[in-house]
Amino acid sequence: MADIDNIRRIVAEDFKKEDRETVSRLGAILNHFVEQVVNAFDKRINFDNLTQELISYRVTVDSSGVPISNARIKSTYTNAEGMLVLSANNLTNTNVYPDSAPFISFTPSGTGFYTINKINGLQANQEYRLNILIVGN
Repeated sequence: MADIDNIRRIVAEDFKKEDRETVSRLGAILNHFVEQVVNAFDKRINFDNLTQELISYRVTVDSSGVPISNARIKSTYTNAEGMLVLSANNLTNTNVYPDSAPFISFTPSGTGFYTINKINGLQANQEYRLNILIVGN
C-alpha cells in the first residue's frame, strides 16, 4: 500500500478574497481531520483503532470439542466476523497441549453474546484459558 502524502493545509489566503470566509470555515473543519488521517496512516494505527477486541476465555470441552462449561462469550461487537485463538494455556495440566491450532465455531445469541458450538484442537476434559481476538464488523 502506498504512503499517504502529507496534504497541504487549506489556507484562506490561497483563494479569491470573496471566497476566503467560506474557505476559512472549511479549513477549520477539514485541516485537523486530514492531519489526523495522515498521522494515523504514518504507522500510528494501534489495536484501539481497529474493529477488534481481545478477550480471555476459560473453557473445558468434551471429546467432540463441545464446551462442557462456559459456552457463551460476551463481546462489545454485536456482529462478529470471526474469532481467532491467539494462545491456549492448559490450566489443568501444563504438560498437555492442544492437538492443533484451536478453531472456534460460534453463533450469535443475543446482543453482544455468542454461543460457542465447538472448539477444535483442544484436549478433552482439560480446562484452558484461551486468548481470543474477536474481529467485529
